[in-house]
Parts: sequence; C-alpha cells; structure tokens
Amino acid sequence: MQDWINWFRHASPYINQHRNRSMVFGVCGEAIEHKNFIDIVHDIALLCSLGIRVVLVLGARPQIDRNLMSRGLSSVVEENLRVTSKEALPSVLEAYGKVRSEVEALLSIGLVNSPMHGSSIKVVSGNFISAKPMGVLNGIDYGWTGKVRKVDSESINGHLKSGALVLQTGHGYAVTGEIFNLSYEELATDIAVALNAEKLIMLGSDKAIDDGAGETCRQITPDVAQSLVSSTSDDDNARLLALAQRACDLGVK
Repeated sequence: MQDWINWFRHASPYINQHRNRSMVFGVCGEAIEHKNFIDIVHDIALLCSLGIRVVLVLGARPQIDRNLMSRGLSSVVEENLRVTSKEALPSVLEAYGKVRSEVEALLSIGLVNSPMHGSSIKVVSGNFISAKPMGVLNGIDYGWTGKVRKVDSESINGHLKSGALVLQTGHGYAVTGEIFNLSYEELATDIAVALNAEKLIMLGSDKAIDDGAGETCRQITPDVAQSLVSSTSDDDNARLLALAQRACDLGVK
C-alpha cells in the first residue's frame, strides 16, 4: 500500500500537467494486429480516465494488402505511399472500416477485473478531414491517394472537450464528395499540428529507433532527429522521425 501511495505522489504532478491536453496517436496496421495492442488500448483508456484528450489515427497497410490480394488486384507503393486506383479504393475503405470497428470494440471492453472496467469511453468519428488528390509526382499518377487539405480542429476539439476519444482512419473527403486514401503518419502529424497537441506518439511497424551504434534512443531533440533521418537504414523509422521533427517545428510540444 505504501509503495502505491508513493507511486501516486510521484505521478500526480504529471497527471495534473497533462490533464485537458491533447495527445495524438498514429497507429500502423501492423500494431493493431499485434498481440500486445490490447495493452496499448488499456493504456489509452487510462489516459482518457485521467482527463487527457486523445485522438487515435489508424493505418491499415497490411489489411489493405490482403484485401487487394483477395480481389486479384496489385499493390503498388511508391516513395512509401500507396498508389490507389479506382478499382483499389473499395478494398482500402473496407480495410479502414474493419480496423475502426475492431478498435472501437476494444475500447468498449468493460469486463469486471479488466483494466477497462468502468472506463465507459465515448468514441467519435466523423468527416473531420478535408482532402485533395496527390496528383502526379515524378511521373507517377497516385490516383485516389491524397493529402490533407484541412483539419476541422474546431469540431475535433469540441468532441475532445466533451470527453470523447476521436477515432480517425487514414482517409479524407474532397469538396466534390470524392474519398481519398491518406498516409496515416502524415495525417496524424497534421492533426497534431492543427490541435497544437501536447504530444504526437507514433506506433510504427519496426524496431525502436537506435542511435546508429545499436543503442535505443530514449530521448532526442529535433536536431538529432534530423541527423538520424539521413543515417538510419530503416525507411519507415526515417519517415516517422522526419514527421516527428516536422511536428515539433510546427508547435507540437
């Protein structure tokens, strides 16, 4: 009991510091399928119960790949971005719908003796993201792959202030009514910047970032991140580092 009291005394300043602050999580499709993801969900539920405002941005690359394969469609990725054809778009949207439903189900767990008992998390999704086409880059037509035009931060903040967790998958809507496939990492970054979030947390598909000498980086500055982007051999981690640095440069604390 004394150990628990000591822990709470040490933790309480951090709880007070982050209460009513926004945190954005970018979660890749591989992380969603990992056996440890349920523990991540429990941690997120704990943050919500402490008054932290959470936005969860979901990727679905492996899920989309399987959908495309089942339909006999090719999966084309250029510069870490999927080329989304008109024929592929239904497979993309189906995968996003599936991962959203799975995560909503995990966030709804309320079994007695589980970490989620009594959490009662409200989950909200919506048309918060305006998108535009990526267009043609280096001779490649990215089709229905797009990028963020605008984040409706006012609506997102309204739901967060009401105590809801905002769940966003990697897609957005054009003013013409078209749907575009978006990079979940870039989307999470753009949302964090638009909300002036306290933290942007990326759960990638690969091992932790190291310093080039095999040691895991526990803490780095944006300047160090920039140097690691050019030196790391892992494309995914380099991409996440570059986006993390961009987020910090644009005001994410």
